[in-house]
Amino acid sequence: ASCSDSGESSGSESFGNAEDWNDETYDDRRQDINAVLESLNSLNSNNQQLKGVMDASKVGGLGHSLGGYTMLGLAGGWSSWKDGRIEAVALMSPYSEPFSLSGDLESVNIPVMHQGGTLDGGITPTLDEVDDALSGEKYCGILQGVGHFGWTNSKCSSYSSVEQCINGDSAAKTINKYVVAMFDNNLKGEQQSLLTSNSGFKSYEHS
Repeated sequence: ASCSDSGESSGSESFGNAEDWNDETYDDRRQDINAVLESLNSLNSNNQQLKGVMDASKVGGLGHSLGGYTMLGLAGGWSSWKDGRIEAVALMSPYSEPFSLSGDLESVNIPVMHQGGTLDGGITPTLDEVDDALSGEKYCGILQGVGHFGWTNSKCSSYSSVEQCINGDSAAKTINKYVVAMFDNNLKGEQQSLLTSNSGFKSYEHS
């Protein structure tokens, strides 16, 4: 089974030239995530209302497209980005090709979930090579009839609430239940039988 937004910022490169990307490419995104985690840790330690709410030793990361690139970098795809606070990542149609060409995917030893779509021709076909290189636990699901923007808010634009969308749209339901199960399994230690079976994907693999 195949497990396979642009914008400008400091260190940005063309999406058509993945071979030119390195750990300086979109490094501002790594810095943003680090700032968020530092702020949350501070609130968790010092804020009267939020003190102790978060388990700072159990952090999961999720990203779509360039957000997926960011999270895979923080998982160790760029060795200089690796953030030991992050213990599992879910990557939704992530731009991963730069890591296959120049990264350090073998050092990614935390659980990784990939999701792709049969209409996501620009990215999903590249995910097999990434998946094969990872050294940690892997989950990979391909959604039937879903393109690159199938993980964005547009998926739920015709519904009046997130709950209605998850209950009414089969792809949204599958995306949600597998991501939640993966994080519950790997961050909370709650074993999820769902992760060993295919329930909603066109194809699904776990290794």
